[in-house]
Amino acid sequence: MARFPRIRSLLLGVTAIGALLLAAVASSAMTLAKTPVKTLDDLPRHTYKVAGPVSAMLADPAAFDAFCAAVRADVESDLATYDIGDKAAVQRLLNTLLSLDLVQGRDADVRARVEAVRALEGKEATRLTTGLVALFRSVRIVQSSEGALTAEGLVPQVFKVERNGKPAEQARFDWNGRKIVLQPRKGDVREVPLSAGAQDILSQIYQIGLAGAAARLELMIATGKNYGRYAYEAVADEMIATRFGELRTWHMKTPALPGEQAMELWLASDYRNLPVRIRFIDRKGEVFDQNAVELEVDGTALAERQQ
Repeated sequence: MARFPRIRSLLLGVTAIGALLLAAVASSAMTLAKTPVKTLDDLPRHTYKVAGPVSAMLADPAAFDAFCAAVRADVESDLATYDIGDKAAVQRLLNTLLSLDLVQGRDADVRARVEAVRALEGKEATRLTTGLVALFRSVRIVQSSEGALTAEGLVPQVFKVERNGKPAEQARFDWNGRKIVLQPRKGDVREVPLSAGAQDILSQIYQIGLAGAAARLELMIATGKNYGRYAYEAVADEMIATRFGELRTWHMKTPALPGEQAMELWLASDYRNLPVRIRFIDRKGEVFDQNAVELEVDGTALAERQQ
C-alpha cells in the first residue's frame, strides 16, 4: 500500500503548503499507477533455479522456504505492479499466495487471502465454498526410503515419514533377524515376520519396474503403520502425454476394493520402467495424481518439451 508523505511545517505560508500538498498527491498518484495487462500471458515470466533434484529441495526446509519466498516475492510484485483485467488470472495469483501461506504455516494470512479470492468470484454458490479446504491446517509430508540395490532387486533398510518437519511413522527392515520393526507413532513399536522380497511403499514402485512386465505381481509392503500383501495387475500398454513428450508406458494397478486404498502406476517402458505417473486413491475415494517433473536415465536427464 502506498504511503502518503507527511508534510510538517509551521513556518511555511498557505501557498507553500498548498504547493507541497499538490506535489505529494502527484507523487502518490505516480506510485499507485499500475501497468494495465489483459491476461497472465502479458505478465513477466519468472524462473527459479533449483540446485540438484527437486526432491532434495522439498526435503530441505531451508531450501524449500527460500524457494517459497522467491515465488511469493514475484507474485506479490506482479499484483502490485500490474492492473490485470482478467479476474480469473488475479484469482490464480491469489491462490498461489494462498498455497504458499498454507505450506509455510502462515495461518494468520489464510483467512484474509480466502476472502480476497472469494471477492473475485461471480457465482454465489462458488463464492460460498471457495477456500473452505484452505481453512484446515496444512500438512507437509516427506517420505524417504534407504536401502541397497542387489542382483535380486531393491533391498530396503529404513522407511521414514516426516510431517511438518517432525518424525512420524517408520519401518526398519532387519534382514538378518528376519523381522520388520514398525513404529506407527512415537513410543509404539511392533515387530512382524519379514518375508523375502518385501518392500516399502516407495521402493515397491521401482522394484515393480525392475521385475519387468507381468500380468500380475504380489509384494509384501510396509507403510510404517502396517505391513501386508499388495497385488498389482497389468492394465495395458499405453501412450501418455508427459512433460517429456508422448511416452510408451506399462500401466499397472492394484484392485480397487470398496473402503480400501488403491494405486496405479505408469512406468516408462523405454526408460527402464521408471515411474512417470502415480495415482493414489484413498479409503474415502479421493484421487491424488503425481506426474514426474524430472526423469534421469543412465546419468542423462530427459529434456522437457514445450506442450
